[in-house]
This record gives sequence, structure tokens and C-alpha cells, in this order.
Amino acid sequence: FVSEYLHVEKHMRFEAWGDFVYLILCDFDQMNSTLNAVAKRRAREINLAVPVKCYDWFDDKDYQEKGTFIKWNPAIKSKKDKIGLWKALLDDRIDVIATDHAPHTLEEKKQVYTKAPSGGPLVQHGLLAMMEAVKKEKISIEKVVEKMCHNPARLFKIEKRGFVKEGYYADLVLVDTNSPQTVDKENILYKCGWSPFEGTTFQSTVTHTFVNGHLIYNKGVFNDSIKGKRLIFNR
Repeated sequence: FVSEYLHVEKHMRFEAWGDFVYLILCDFDQMNSTLNAVAKRRAREINLAVPVKCYDWFDDKDYQEKGTFIKWNPAIKSKKDKIGLWKALLDDRIDVIATDHAPHTLEEKKQVYTKAPSGGPLVQHGLLAMMEAVKKEKISIEKVVEKMCHNPARLFKIEKRGFVKEGYYADLVLVDTNSPQTVDKENILYKCGWSPFEGTTFQSTVTHTFVNGHLIYNKGVFNDSIKGKRLIFNR
């Protein structure tokens, strides 16, 4: 807690204009203290990213079923912490929704708790989890786009990304919001072959993905002939 708080304070003390703080939150009291410190100094443009998806979906009651598969660093906390994260996300104390994707192997995660590594594969289902929140009216689709697309491009000053605009690269995802999908071994795309969301039914499905205007994913089929481009940062 002290190290995280001092990290944020250091950035603000040196007037880190446009700087970006990547924060791992340990518990509700730490979160409130640190987020409030950031909120008081928004004029200095201290921006905040939190790997929200694992922390706003699971809570400590899930350990009995998931065990080491939801061992993160810091640990998954209580329902109270989830409520606090959602509040901070919706009132814009948190700028970015991230996944902190960490695809450890099954063999690694099946070790005893003290030896199993922290983290898990999350990037495939991050958007689908947010679409569940949209359907439940916890957050608007516009706010999801802001936190997952617009703000990362703005804060990292990525050239011609993050927006659907003339002259920008067409990085697009098409989602069928009325196509339920249950996560299982057959539809997991990670090379590590597992997901903490296994057994979860999402009400939406990603059907197509475009990168730089090229269709690279079409209903389960990848086009491996299309390669990406390096990102340009205007810093």
C-alpha cells in the first residue's frame, strides 16, 4: 500500500504532465486512498490504468471453485472491493480497462498455491465480460469504448489508433450481442489452453476482427497471411 501510494505521489510531485500510472490495487482501503490522491490532482494529468477485468468479475468467494486459477498479484479481494472498482471506473478516477493478460501454463497453475504463478489468460474474454456489464446496464457501450479504445490511444499518444475516423487505421471488432457462448476447451484460443472463465456463458460473441483494415478473424477462422504494423507513438 505504501509503495503504491508513494509511486503516485512521486509522479505528482515532479509534475509528470501527461504521465501514466499503471496501478495494481491490493484492497479497498488502498484503492480509495490512492484513487482519491489521483482525483485531487487531475489538473496535472496523472492518468490511471487498473487491470480491472479480473478484479471486477471474481471475488474471494470464487476461490473454493477456481483455486489457483484465479491467483493474481495482488489477490482477488471481496465484493466490497468490486463495488469500489466499479464506482471509480464510472466516475472516471480509472481511465483504462485492461486485462493484465498472463497466460501461464496449466502445469504451472496446478501447482500448490505457494508455487503457482500469479495471473491468467484474460485478453480473449475481456470485451465479452464488459458486454455482460453493458447488458446489465452497469456501464454504457460508449463508456466501454472510451476506456478500452479511446483512452489507451490518447494516453499513450498512439498515432491514428483507437478511433473510427477517416485517415485512421481500421482496427475493428464486430460483436453479435445476441449470440450466447459458453467458454470451454474447444473455443479457447490461447496457446496455454485454459481460461478462468471456463464454464461461464457470455451473451455476446466476437464474430470478426479487422486489423489495419484487413479481416484477420472471421467466425473462428484466422487469416495468418495478414500481418500487423508497428505502433507509432507521438511522444
